Formats: sequence, structure tokens, C-alpha cells
Amino acid sequence: MLEVSFAGNLFDAGFRGEAIYSMNENDADSNYVRGIIGMDYQFPHNIYAMIEYQYNGEGTPNKNVYLNYFSRLMNGEIQNVSRNYLAMMVSYQVHALVNSSLTSITNLNDGSGMIGFSLGYNALQDMNLGLGTMFFYGGMGTEYSFYAPAFYLSAEYYF
Repeated sequence: MLEVSFAGNLFDAGFRGEAIYSMNENDADSNYVRGIIGMDYQFPHNIYAMIEYQYNGEGTPNKNVYLNYFSRLMNGEIQNVSRNYLAMMVSYQVHALVNSSLTSITNLNDGSGMIGFSLGYNALQDMNLGLGTMFFYGGMGTEYSFYAPAFYLSAEYYF
């Protein structure tokens, strides 16, 4: 496996990327490239935004063969079944102890995706509490059309 990464600034925004080339010496047809490039920016008035593009060379641009990938996805062997994704996130610090965020992930090959909202509260110096939701969209047979809406509560403790 070969890896390369960079991080820096583009004007006042953060700019970063990473890529891997995964090689299997016994099966050259299974070699692939995966990469992410992204930017983030801290706006005035407690607003933060991030955008990332991911290329997944191990995936397929053809939604008609997704079923061949879903067993690997469910077993945790892969994270995505398609090739091209766009993720965006905007967060707003409502109060020194309260943060909110709106997140979107879009499969650029089939048009499906996820939209999520979360609210976090810094309850103690080392503890965060949160609640959130995720809604999925996409036509029949698209990657995200198989998921049901989700609601969650979270607690994080740091020691």
C-alpha cells in the first residue's frame, strides 16, 4: 500500500487531502486508489463549515451491481459501495456549552444520500451529551435508499 497526504492553508481556509493505492500482488485486478480532498473554514459568529470529496476506486459507479457489494458493507469490510461522494457540514456554536451541526453526504453516482442534524451539550468538563437524527434519500436501488431514518442519544466521557 502506498499513501500520500498533505495539509495546509488555501488563503484563510484549511486545505487537506490524502490518497492510498492498495496493491494485491496476487491479484492485480483488485488494486485500487482511494482519496479524499477537503477544505474547512471558521467563519465569524461561531459558524464552521467543511466540504470534502471522496473518490473510492474500490467501489462501483453502477448501482445495478450494488448487491454484489452489500455483504461486504454489512460485514464492515468496506465503508462505501459507490465511487464518488461529497460531504458537507456546517456547525454553529449556540452557546459556549451548546453546539449544533447539519451534515450531508451525497453519493454523486446515484444521487442518494444522508442528511443529519445533531445538538451537543458540554454537561461537565470531561463529558458531552448529544442527540441527533439522520434521514436518508434516494431512488429505488440507490445506496442510501435502504436505510431507515435514525434518531440517537450519545454520551462521551473523556479521561
